[in-house]
Amino acid sequence: MTYRKLCALPSPKPPSHRFIQSFPNKSMKFFQGVMIALLSFPAMASEESASLRQWMHSRLTAEIVAPHPDLNLVSSFSMPLVTDVLTTNHPGSRKLVLRLSHQLELWKRYQWQCGGLVDLHLINGFLRRVNADVDLSASDQQLRDCNTTERLLDVANSLIFYCGFSQRYDQKFVQTGLRRLLKRQRQDGAFVRENGESGYYLTSHALLALHFCNAEAEALHRARERLQLLLPQFRRDQFVDGVAESLIFLRWTGAPAINEKEYLEWLRSLVGAGGGICFRNHPSCKPHWHTVSLMMQLLLETDH
Repeated sequence: MTYRKLCALPSPKPPSHRFIQSFPNKSMKFFQGVMIALLSFPAMASEESASLRQWMHSRLTAEIVAPHPDLNLVSSFSMPLVTDVLTTNHPGSRKLVLRLSHQLELWKRYQWQCGGLVDLHLINGFLRRVNADVDLSASDQQLRDCNTTERLLDVANSLIFYCGFSQRYDQKFVQTGLRRLLKRQRQDGAFVRENGESGYYLTSHALLALHFCNAEAEALHRARERLQLLLPQFRRDQFVDGVAESLIFLRWTGAPAINEKEYLEWLRSLVGAGGGICFRNHPSCKPHWHTVSLMMQLLLETDH
């Protein structure tokens, strides 16, 4: 991911004594990393991002202490959480990063299926950007075995981790995963699930995997064009989550959406006073954590 112009920020406040005790070495490493990273990020905030942050902090805090956490939710929030630390140096987000790092040390001892294992490694990959990651090498082989899973979305997500957020690059693993994905791409750029039906999230995540893993340009181009084509229909259908994810992934793959500014303004108008935003917009809709995480990330990228 590429970010913006050089700008100096005030030094972050020192962590509380309780967090220094809990993370004696990691805290120093983490805050040194944040101070270095902050040299590249200006500090700005919109009303929408402030309310989204409050919603995100509340929901993520509850999930971290849950007896059976939803790692997909935690993984989704880890992305804007770390970006928030890097872009705004928000103290609440810094504190949550350290809590999440501590919890990751506990979660890695559990037995996870491929979906949870990929999420665990993605969380760790995001935390690595602020030097708050933990050692998950004991589960590396189990993660590689996920390339044989029947769920193509797990394959796409494992490739996103290995090519985008891991320090260990396994070429055989990556090439095997890419071959599986590319066999499922239609000529119109969409990726089809195991039952032969096309799926938006498989296509969007496959696009990111192709980009991070430097796949063939033609396949990447077709996937981008597919998302560009879907955006107007998504807005007409009030599919908020699809619009937000498409804007982010198109930006990350080097081809921002046509009329991106108009889509952003529409998304901003949908953020509620309490910081929530619906998965699909309709009069009785309720805020959804996935859409909140995407919207928070999008505003952090475009407001700074």
